Amino acid sequence: MARRKRACDLLQRVNVSFTVAQLNRLDTLDAPTRAEAVRGIVQKWFEQEDARARASKEGGNSKLGSATDTDIERTFDAHADLLLVELLESFNDGRQVSYLVPAFTKFLREDLGKTAHEDQILWFLREKMMLVGESQ
Repeated sequence: MARRKRACDLLQRVNVSFTVAQLNRLDTLDAPTRAEAVRGIVQKWFEQEDARARASKEGGNSKLGSATDTDIERTFDAHADLLLVELLESFNDGRQVSYLVPAFTKFLREDLGKTAHEDQILWFLREKMMLVGESQ
């Protein structure tokens, strides 16, 4: 006997407009359909927001401040000479960039005295890897 999905598990149609560049970028993601790619992006964004909320709640207990997107960008720029080579190799070899997260966390802590959630850094490094790879 077939079971019906719960109401919270049903998909709802949403009409969203994208630029041609955004659609091209969606097509490069590892997802069978554009819709699945967008759902994955939204889910990752929700997870990042949840992680930031948890980090800000726990931030009162920590001596380190929570890093903003600008802080992460500044840290990347300061260590670009080391990171760009690794990101390009990861892009060309099809590897994940998760192995760079501990080093980047250390850079953030030493340079700015701040910390960021692992998922936030991983998301940032993946975006940079795609930009570096596409520019080569």
